[in-house]
Amino acid sequence: MTNSLDSTILEKTLNARDFTVLSFTIGKQQRQRQIRIAALWDADRDTRVLTILIALRFRDPAAFAGIRAIAEEKGRVKFWLDNATPHPEKVRELLQAAADVALVPIDQWEVGEPRLVRCRNGAVDRAALPPDDPLHVVLRRCALGVVS
Repeated sequence: MTNSLDSTILEKTLNARDFTVLSFTIGKQQRQRQIRIAALWDADRDTRVLTILIALRFRDPAAFAGIRAIAEEKGRVKFWLDNATPHPEKVRELLQAAADVALVPIDQWEVGEPRLVRCRNGAVDRAALPPDDPLHVVLRRCALGVVS
């Protein structure tokens, strides 16, 4: 399995909230895919949320592959998950375990319930999002989820 963080591809301001879209290569050599995941930032831009995401990547690649976006606000982690991902509650538990490992002994964040998003061929279906979902601004610029 290839474990590489290819690039940060864009940043944009969203009502005092920034976002960064990260592109990862996942899968075995014969079946590699590119997956894009958005990190939504609150005012303090606490990049430890990326530590949690990377910890999950190495602890459970299958759970990682379903995540479409992640955010932290006031010590609470929010995440958007492909609705086709099996056992969303298990993914939440795995993300909580990754947070517990990545943040100890400095802090402890609570991981909330997943926000399930409909995807088509692995990419987030913008038309299926609620009108006030913050992913709309990201999706105006690029696709999230599986892109190749």
